Amino acid sequence: TTYSEMKVRPRDMQLCTEMNSGVDSQGMYQIGDVVEVDQTTIGYIVRIERESVRILTQHGKTQSVRNNAIARKLRCGQARDSQQNFVRSKNIVNVLDSGSQGEIKHIWRHFLFLFNRCHGENGGIFVVKARNTILAGAQKLPSDLAGASPRLASPSRSPMRSPMRT
Repeated sequence: TTYSEMKVRPRDMQLCTEMNSGVDSQGMYQIGDVVEVDQTTIGYIVRIERESVRILTQHGKTQSVRNNAIARKLRCGQARDSQQNFVRSKNIVNVLDSGSQGEIKHIWRHFLFLFNRCHGENGGIFVVKARNTILAGAQKLPSDLAGASPRLASPSRSPMRSPMRT
């Protein structure tokens, strides 16, 4: 790496109360892992400290958890958005309630842990329910078909017509 000098005006400087140790992993866990604390609480690791980790729970609250209190790491799954589209890790979704957008970092059941660099807290990570999102670029269904199965809602050919004839 190379270092270069940067000149900054004092008025552009700002005091910061947080201090980063530069640690992004500790033992079995690293920032970005989703862990199970108990049978009802899971969380996305947003910060690693000396004896504990700070997690963002599925309820959107941060809490500090001792390393020995973590039961296990969880794997990423998949879910369906408000229009019954499958969403997976690394997909971009729009949040219907707030109008914000984010990249899916992890999915647990119907909770999506999203990243948006404009979101200032928890390193840009926030959590929403999958049914409150829509896959970016997906079409919104008419309200009469919104609750129908995706197969009924998708335009398809008549089952009686031959696929070769148009």
